Amino acid sequence: MFALSQSQKRFRFGQGRRPSPESKGSGCSVEGLERRLLFHGLAADGSDAADLGASGPAGINVLSTRSIQAAGWAKGANAPQALFEAMGAEANGKLYVFSGFFTTTIHVTQHAEVYDPATNRWAKLADAPIPESHVGTASDGHVIYFAGGFRGDWKGQNTPISYEFWMFNADTAQWSQGPNLPEARAAGALALDGRTLHFYGGFTADGVNDSADHWALDLDNPTAGWVRKASLPVTRNHLGYAALNGKIYAIGGQHGQDEADGTDANVDAYDPATNTWSPVASLPNNKSHLHNSTFVYNGKIYCVGGTNPGAIADAQVLSYDPAVDQWSVVGRLPAARSAAVAKVVGDQLVVTTGTPTGVHPQATTWTRPISSLATGSNPLGADLTADVDAPSPAEVIAGDKASAIVRVHNVGQDRFKDNVAVSLLLSTDTTVDDADVPLTDRNVRLKLNGGRDKNVRMKFNYPAQSAGAYYVLALVTPADMSSEVSAANNVGVSAATVNVAPQIIDLAGTLSEPTSEVAPGHKLSSTVTITNAGNTKLDAPLTYTVSAVPVGGGAEMPLATVTRPLRISPEKAKRVKVKVLLPAEVAAGQYTLMVHLNTDNAVVDPNPANNVAGSPAPFTVVL
Repeated sequence: MFALSQSQKRFRFGQGRRPSPESKGSGCSVEGLERRLLFHGLAADGSDAADLGASGPAGINVLSTRSIQAAGWAKGANAPQALFEAMGAEANGKLYVFSGFFTTTIHVTQHAEVYDPATNRWAKLADAPIPESHVGTASDGHVIYFAGGFRGDWKGQNTPISYEFWMFNADTAQWSQGPNLPEARAAGALALDGRTLHFYGGFTADGVNDSADHWALDLDNPTAGWVRKASLPVTRNHLGYAALNGKIYAIGGQHGQDEADGTDANVDAYDPATNTWSPVASLPNNKSHLHNSTFVYNGKIYCVGGTNPGAIADAQVLSYDPAVDQWSVVGRLPAARSAAVAKVVGDQLVVTTGTPTGVHPQATTWTRPISSLATGSNPLGADLTADVDAPSPAEVIAGDKASAIVRVHNVGQDRFKDNVAVSLLLSTDTTVDDADVPLTDRNVRLKLNGGRDKNVRMKFNYPAQSAGAYYVLALVTPADMSSEVSAANNVGVSAATVNVAPQIIDLAGTLSEPTSEVAPGHKLSSTVTITNAGNTKLDAPLTYTVSAVPVGGGAEMPLATVTRPLRISPEKAKRVKVKVLLPAEVAAGQYTLMVHLNTDNAVVDPNPANNVAGSPAPFTVVL
């Protein structure tokens, strides 16, 4: 199930009004969500009712009844019931849709419908045996198979989980039951390889933890039951799944109930001949909720929509070619959809139901010839890249001001229009990770046609504590991750490193010749010259102590401690007059005047030996 935000959770247990059964197939209902109202279902004209934001009467926020069109897509007949997390499969040249959630308060239906792309018509079927969602679903073209799932309305982790196995014969429209799974599972994968079904992943019976279990059922010997196979290497739920060329695939998914931060990009392939899993090329970005929008066509696996990190619905159509172990973005939906049903029927790609974000069931149906999608790695849609030059000069001091140009390029075919965050980082390597030092961020509104670029000037200061050789990284992050086809290439790396020297204040003190003769109880005069041999300006109070040491040896005698604010630029000096009073009890004789600089408040003083100095000539105390 979806990981709900706090506001969604409050609505989930709020005072929303459940639509009556009579309103399921047509019409609309309005339900409370905190202080807002949400329109869901179908508009009076039967159009999709949840693609664009709009404002209703008296300031009520509703979801627009406008229909969004995109090049290459046709608007099919709306599904009889708005749904998300429904189960879907192709059989006998038609698309079958079963159960799923039909309200924003996450109630489940037993309804089942079938769509014929040839006539653009939906027909109602007899209800499914039990009201379920998140059921592993597979089809051999005549019989549709179902395993596990959440049973009934959504109650969080307390939603009952099923271990039942059902079959729907599309030729006869009859339901029958087969051998149950060894344990209850939900949001797992069910892939058909030849005459063998494989069930793997999903939630365990507690509705919280993920399962690595993998079982297989021989449809020609069902009485043998489910047989344990090699465990899924990365446990997850809400994953995409498919069987192709004698292998089965586990695609993306999420960990636990964390739809926002728990999505996964891993793709693993299982070889029944060796009973082993192997990793293959990962998805372009983390993605879940692909379980009923993944299918195989013409030797490739396709994934439609899904959920990106942050629980944001996606609009991408992805294709995986096992011959080259590569994922490509081959198209884009007219609007983002998560937990939709997407299958190929004949030569038509049919996408229906799902949610644009959160828990808003949809009835929209889109179709297009699957041959009209792009092939290979041709980036349909918008696709941003980033380049950055190392700021000049190449040798700097921590704390220095600098600027850099980030070039954001749209290498895709479609226009990009969205807000993006452009970030600069200092990194000891060429990858973005938690050890990188942030420099600055800038929010930019970008409107870039395919093949165009934009320069973004970034001003910053090198951090005061940084020191070493660094790459400058530029990271471009769209506000809506689904507004471009891939985030994998959104990092730019400077061609050369910048050497950042640490801030250094290296103080040295010298004394001029003091008054040659002085009597006890009288003042002694001299001058202290304080030099900053470092690379950073001193702009702080400095404390220094003046003392006298008998010539020939003896205890040092403090005369005065002075604290005063000083500003000394690098390679500059400051002269400070010193007048100290000799104690009345000082003995007659010759003394060396001393100065001690206290550099505790300096940024870095690498040479404390020059913080102490004596006068070039002694002074004489006369009685």
